[in-house]
Amino acid sequence: MKLFLFSIAITSLLVSGCSNSLLFSPALNAPRTPLAKEQTQLFGGGTMLVETRRSNTTENALTRIGADGGVRYAFTNVVTGQVRGWFGDSQRWGLSFSAWVALSSPSASHKICIVPAFGTAMIENRIEGNGIGASALYMYTKHELVTPYLALTPMYGWNSNDFLNGTKYGYGASLTMGGTFNVTTWLSCNAEFNALTFYDRNSRSTEYVVSPSLMLQCTL
Repeated sequence: MKLFLFSIAITSLLVSGCSNSLLFSPALNAPRTPLAKEQTQLFGGGTMLVETRRSNTTENALTRIGADGGVRYAFTNVVTGQVRGWFGDSQRWGLSFSAWVALSSPSASHKICIVPAFGTAMIENRIEGNGIGASALYMYTKHELVTPYLALTPMYGWNSNDFLNGTKYGYGASLTMGGTFNVTTWLSCNAEFNALTFYDRNSRSTEYVVSPSLMLQCTL
């Protein structure tokens, strides 16, 4: 049976009120073939990670090349769990946790899912930012060469050290377009493009950024 996997745009807008900008990955990287019950998928590659506050970066940059990857496990033909991690440099990294819930029939060619997620942005071993997000993803699974997909993700994030203050937070949205190709029966390649906009309440600034990613996926 086919499970429509809905992926999450990695957590949220992890907005920092401290002197350092945090990093997050908006990538979804959907599989070529939806996972069936008890299947596992490992994935990893490169992503343009997004800076939460470019004014606090040395290069005044909105993105940084980083490593990104994780693991998915299908508990049922409806629910798949995912743990994901990303690394931008020796100090800044993050984790996200999500649950993919299928809304479409396993036999449908056109599939839709909603998945909630929670993420953290780290500096060394300290949690500096948290975020939540939920993506709505459409996937067409019957094409012979590629599985194309489109997703929209609203995001909200806050500074971990200033949660009760209510001024160091941000919100935004991401539009995702991607496709996954089979290399072998167990190996696939994913290419994806994300367009984001987000608002930082602390600095009262709005940013627009693009974040492509390229991944290999191994299904066990």
